[in-house]
Amino acid sequence: MFEGNHKEHHNNLVRVQDEFNQMMRRLLDEPFATSRSTFMPAVNVKENSHQYTITAELPGLNEQQVDLEVHGNTLIIRGERKTEEEKESDRYHMVESKYGSFQRSFTLPEEADVEKISAEFEHGVLKVHVPKSGTSKAKKIQISRKGH
Repeated sequence: MFEGNHKEHHNNLVRVQDEFNQMMRRLLDEPFATSRSTFMPAVNVKENSHQYTITAELPGLNEQQVDLEVHGNTLIIRGERKTEEEKESDRYHMVESKYGSFQRSFTLPEEADVEKISAEFEHGVLKVHVPKSGTSKAKKIQISRKGH
């Protein structure tokens, strides 16, 4: 059915498929360029016996560019990752970095001690420590049988 080298035919098919995929990505990405360009930090939330730790990845930012607030039982992290200044001589061939204002909100559990929340920022990573107050620990309740 195929004449010549099978490997060469396979390589040609792979090349054509790659070119088609790149063309489709360009066509599909252009109308959504503004929505894709919004920066939203990746966040992890973990818990141990004495605290919750919220870790936010904020590459390119420093602690002065990030605000951390508590309103009631809501912890809010907000900031802005600004685009770098463009020079007239600059011409981008690819832009995958995301920029813009962001806000992440977290509902804190009742046992969170909001008065003792602390935060540290190092190498583009914000760590927020939310201690547990210890007043609302889980408790097993014995169920009694009524009427006997």
